[in-house]
Parts: sequence; structure tokens; C-alpha cells
Amino acid sequence: GTALGPTLGGAITQFGSWRMVFLFSSLLLLVIPFALRHLPSPPERNPVRIDWFGGVAVGMAVAGVILSITSLQRDGGFSTLVLVSIGVAVAGVVLTVLRQRTHPAPFIERTLLINRQYLLLCLVGLLTMMGTISAYIIAPFLYRDVNGLSSGQVGLALLPQALAVVILSRTAGRLSDRISPYRLICIGLLISSATLLSFSTLAIGWSAPAFAALTVVLGIGQSFVNAPLSTALTRSIPASVFGVGLGVYNMLFFVGTSLGAAIATGLLTSRESASSTLLPFYRGSVQFSEYSDAFLPGVIACLLAAVYLFGGRANQVFGESALRRFHSFAAGIAVSYVFVYLL
Repeated sequence: GTALGPTLGGAITQFGSWRMVFLFSSLLLLVIPFALRHLPSPPERNPVRIDWFGGVAVGMAVAGVILSITSLQRDGGFSTLVLVSIGVAVAGVVLTVLRQRTHPAPFIERTLLINRQYLLLCLVGLLTMMGTISAYIIAPFLYRDVNGLSSGQVGLALLPQALAVVILSRTAGRLSDRISPYRLICIGLLISSATLLSFSTLAIGWSAPAFAALTVVLGIGQSFVNAPLSTALTRSIPASVFGVGLGVYNMLFFVGTSLGAAIATGLLTSRESASSTLLPFYRGSVQFSEYSDAFLPGVIACLLAAVYLFGGRANQVFGESALRRFHSFAAGIAVSYVFVYLL
């Protein structure tokens, strides 16, 4: 789906209209009646009633945060829509906290909120999506504005990265069953961070084939994050709360997508007329330097995810001796990077 979606969307836009992309997606509803015939019988009903009020409160908090960020660039920091959105978000957070404390069966299972391993993985998932979504959102604009590609060609240029995820995800899933998935996630996050940093510092202005080849490396990093992250998450919670646990994780996953897309596109728009980039060591095209700034939040988000995951699981996964070696290696890389930059 990840591989075919952008390519098919580009083809539909090229030969039809971008509105037809949404029409095509809605036709997938026709599959549901046929799929229902092959689904297993539903389990016995859970006697616990759903906390609908708590669900609405969570929805208010999430919607308010996303809407305030997406409206900030367009309407300004003190516009009515932004202020109302912030108010809705604050009200949603307050109501959610109160509901979690007082309701006998709150919307979010309480055992999940005291599970540090689960919360760490949810945070990593949110930051990972905030980081990597910039490649999916910003790359089409880059291919169009910098390389002059049509919509259909943009779809084809997005295909290599998605194919890398498709091909390697199964391998990453098998590896996460044999070795610690946390190691694979750390490796994937570092690969993703390095690739996004290359986007932000060097690759703006490259030819479309060269940039697409670099996105394959990002696809490799994503492969080593997505499947092992799901494996680690399911191992961190008991089977009795799988539904709620995976639901909250998926919600945060898409919140990260929305926040990452809003921040990246906001920076792309606001930095369009800037005379310099946020990175002092930018070496890409001067004419399209705003794309460097648009990729920068993705670098920060992926690095933060790696830092949080490594800090939370380093001793258990790598051991004290490996942890000391890593610190020495990281210090050496930092010193080398500063030296190269000074040169």
C-alpha cells in the first residue's frame, strides 16, 4: 500500500484530477462487504462499557493541538482559530486527566499509563513519524519545484523509498524475533537521522534519480524501525489490553504524522524568502534553501527518538561495557564532525 499509493496517486493526478485520488480511495468501501465474509467470528462481548466521554476528551485534546499548529502559519499566532484551538486542546487535556482519575473504567487503560516501557515506545513511535513524514510530504514539492517533474513522474520518484520498506520489512521482522528489537530500532533511527540530515545539508538541488536513490537509504532506516517497534510494543503489554494499547499507539502514530507534516510544510512556506538557512553548514542549492529548513525538524525528531530509546533501554540491551564504548564513539564522531566543519 505504501509503495503503490503515491505512485498510483501521481498517475491519477497526471491523467485526471487530484480530486479523483479521494474518489478512488472512497471506492475501497466497496471491499468491506466482501471482506466481512472472511473475517473470523467476533469474540465474546466485553462487559466493560466504553468511556465515551473520555474518548471525546482525548479527541478534543488531539484535534486542538493539530488544528492550532496547522493554523498557526496561515492565520498567525493570535488569530481566533488558533486561540480557540489551543483552548479546546487545554480543555481536552484537563478533562482527560480528570476522567482518568475519577472514572472506574477510563478510556485509556490505567495499566498502560504506568507501563514505562510502553510509554517509551509510544513516544518513539510519535517522534519517528514526526521525523520521517517530512520525506513523504516535502519530497513531492521538491521534485516539482527543483527538478520540474510532473505529477506522474513524482509518483514514480517516490516508489524506490517505499519499495525499500516493502522488501526489507519482512527481514527486519524476522531479525526482531531473533535479537533485541531495540537494537534494530536504534540502528534504524540513526540511519533515518543521517539520511534526513543529508537531505537538509547536501541533497537539495540534486537530480531526481540521485535524490530518489538517497531516499532508498531512508526506506532502509524505516524498515529497521517499523516492524521491530511493533514487535517490542506487543511484548510490552499483556494480551488483555492489546486492543486499547495498540489503539493508543496508532493514535499517537497519526498524531506524529499530522504534527510532522504541519511543522515541515509551515517551515517550507515561512522560510521561502529567507536569505540563509537555519543550518550554517548548508551546501545545497541556494535558490531552494527553504527545503533544507523543512527537513530539519525531521532530523531533530528522529535523533530525539533514538536518544530517548537508547537512554531508556541502553543498560538492558547493550550492557554497561557497550554503553561506555558507545559514549566514546559518539564523542569521537562529534569531535570529528566539528573538525570537518571548521575545515
